[in-house]
Amino acid sequence: AAAELEAKSKVYRKGETAETANYKLTVDTVDATPEFEAYTPSDSSQEYFFVSFELENTSDEALATRSFLSIVVDGEKASTRSTYEKYNGVDEFDEYSDLQAGRKTAAYISATIPVDWEEVQLVTSDGVTFAFDHNDLDACQERTVAMNPRFITLVTQCIAMD
Repeated sequence: AAAELEAKSKVYRKGETAETANYKLTVDTVDATPEFEAYTPSDSSQEYFFVSFELENTSDEALATRSFLSIVVDGEKASTRSTYEKYNGVDEFDEYSDLQAGRKTAAYISATIPVDWEEVQLVTSDGVTFAFDHNDLDACQERTVAMNPRFITLVTQCIAMD
């Protein structure tokens, strides 16, 4: 119970793992870009923000993933949000089905956020919080983010440079 309370009262950073009685959540990388594949936000004061995460269900029951993760920008919940599969070999993160007991998933979550943001948080439905500022952005922030096989390679190169 004490570990559970600590997990929900601590603010985690990129690279740390939050561990509760039911799951482990790790944020690998965060990135912001004004362009995503062929898309740009309709409002030039907005950009895309990506969080790469790994989630493991350590409980003996299914973990409900619907509305499990939220992105909060400078205290306001971001409304535009999408998830993308990270790579094969683990379970897909699907907000319309549960993550079964003992299973892992790795994915990206994204939101369109103001370009003048100061702090972005990834918050779970049970109150675990990860916080990021501009210093947390990965080395590929100047490059175009694209969700295709080349992007996975690009992220791997960025992680290696850290």
